[in-house]
Amino acid sequence: MKPTRLVALSWAFLMSLGLGSRSSQSAEIPVANLFRDFEFEEMALSPDGKTLAMTGPQKGRRNIAVFDLETRQPRWLTKLGDREAYDIRWFGDRIVFRMVKNGFDMGAICAIDRDGTDQQVLIHSLEHQSDGLVTYLEEVSILSGIPGNDDLVLVEREEIGRYTSARSRGVKNVHRLNLRNGICALEAKNPGDVIAWYPDLTGKIRAALSSDGEKVRLIYRDDTDTPWRTLTEWGARTSEVVPVGFAADNRNLIVSASGNRNTSGLYVYQVDSKTLDTNIWHHEWIDADLPIIDPYTGLVVGVHYDDTRPRSQFFEEDLKRIQFRIDRVPFNTSNRLLNYSRDRKRFLYSSQSDRNPGHYYLFDFEQKKFDALGAKTTRIRPADMSAQIATNYLARDGLRIPAYLTLPAGQPTSRLPLVVMVHGGPWSRVHWGFDREVQFFASRGYAVLQPNYRGSTGYGMNHFRAGIKQWGLKMQDDITDGVHWAIQQGIADPARVVIYGASYGGYSTMMGLATTPELYRCGINYVGVTDIVGILGYVSSRLPARYAAFQSIIIGDLETERARLEATSPVNVVDKIRAPVFLAYGELDSRVPIQQGRRLARELKRLDKPFEMIVKKDEGHGFFIEKNRIELYEAIDKFLKKHVP
Repeated sequence: MKPTRLVALSWAFLMSLGLGSRSSQSAEIPVANLFRDFEFEEMALSPDGKTLAMTGPQKGRRNIAVFDLETRQPRWLTKLGDREAYDIRWFGDRIVFRMVKNGFDMGAICAIDRDGTDQQVLIHSLEHQSDGLVTYLEEVSILSGIPGNDDLVLVEREEIGRYTSARSRGVKNVHRLNLRNGICALEAKNPGDVIAWYPDLTGKIRAALSSDGEKVRLIYRDDTDTPWRTLTEWGARTSEVVPVGFAADNRNLIVSASGNRNTSGLYVYQVDSKTLDTNIWHHEWIDADLPIIDPYTGLVVGVHYDDTRPRSQFFEEDLKRIQFRIDRVPFNTSNRLLNYSRDRKRFLYSSQSDRNPGHYYLFDFEQKKFDALGAKTTRIRPADMSAQIATNYLARDGLRIPAYLTLPAGQPTSRLPLVVMVHGGPWSRVHWGFDREVQFFASRGYAVLQPNYRGSTGYGMNHFRAGIKQWGLKMQDDITDGVHWAIQQGIADPARVVIYGASYGGYSTMMGLATTPELYRCGINYVGVTDIVGILGYVSSRLPARYAAFQSIIIGDLETERARLEATSPVNVVDKIRAPVFLAYGELDSRVPIQQGRRLARELKRLDKPFEMIVKKDEGHGFFIEKNRIELYEAIDKFLKKHVP
């Protein structure tokens, strides 16, 4: 089906925002083309289906613009100065958003009307005066809307006073926030151990998860005036029952659970009998990813999942048919419903692939027409990108490791230089889709292998449990075995293998260089952990005891397993490293403190090991400022050309 007239009009809109220019592409794609900020990142459709809100650059900062679908007129709404808008949502005629500054969340919730009036900071950022003490709000987030009332939302917020200890942190209460005047009213007070709240279909908090660090409990109440009771509990090695919403009867729960299977699906949980009832969705080897919640009713209407690529399955027939139509239009893409109008006449979709950062589409249900709204960026041509292929290999102990392999477009497919790219977390996973780093390496002629090693999420409890207390051990073996697999398949040149990763991936980079020094030509450690004992101590001193307890179960206990943790800390095995290493850290990193990188650099220097290091004083856990990000990958580009023939 051909795009309608909105294609040209929306393209004119993008041009008016300064988003339409296209730079010429060379065989080796310039770093700036890949790592500059996208022209726009977010788009959302208003409840009445008449207006699109989007974020785009204005004087180098991401602001909010609107596009009227009736008059075809675009308009900027915000001028945020040195701050940027993100996480845009519609509630009635109000656009609610959050702000970042240089990549750091400002801890604020803001709103503006679609006509540009009544712009307010509803929850103030950073610091404000309260009862003589300077307090600030952290981890403020919107929990949900309240069906039937567009002026109120539920938010989680945590007030931290001047004398609040780090160990008592993490206690979030739920408030009702008025989007017109900013008044917050307490809805649910945290007794101290609640880690997640769940509202029912009327906006009342009636389910929650609480934890002491060793066990998690699902608690429930019949009404806000009745006491909480425990429905079930579990530990790190047992099956979870996690709510995703309330059932249509507004009593029973829709939960993510395994139901005595390896993978988690969606079930109806009967609160009276404390049992799993109807199985709504299940996949044999993939966990349910995210539920799809109707923004106007709060009902669970579908599920996102990812087998070899991200997909969506809806439970209502109308939504099923629309998704089927959407999946037939863009070829070889993953298409995700973002939101839709209250009357379900207009639906906004994002469409992306391994080669395409993303396009937006509008589907008109009554007219059965698709409007192509434009690309996230015009600087990246999908035809110049490389394909990402789902694959797998066997680890030495027989565990099957899912992975993604990208081969450089237009290059021979054998004896290529290889980058094994280790994902962070480690409790996350690699997904099929566009990745700037992958395309950067591929455009330089590298094959890229991305393993979902044991401990990765999304592949069932057995795969996750296999990674417990395996940092630097079997988790590292999985990376090594992936490299050997690529060599045995004839894909990788054994003399030109690079290991790269960020956060946990940076840790794995250093352990790979130390434990299998003969395997790698060089390594790149981006904000990586280098001292497990140090990072666990840091976590224990800054986070509530329940989080520290979880870390000790999954990674290791500082008292009883210290010797193992020290032996698998890169900073203690620097003497075994042979290959050159590139280090990148941010001085403001609150997750992996800069001391982790600096101590490693001192050891490398003391032992006369070849290394380069870049440190940015205005960055944290990753480089978010555009100029810093471009500088980083230009430096990595030079490092690879220097050390990999």
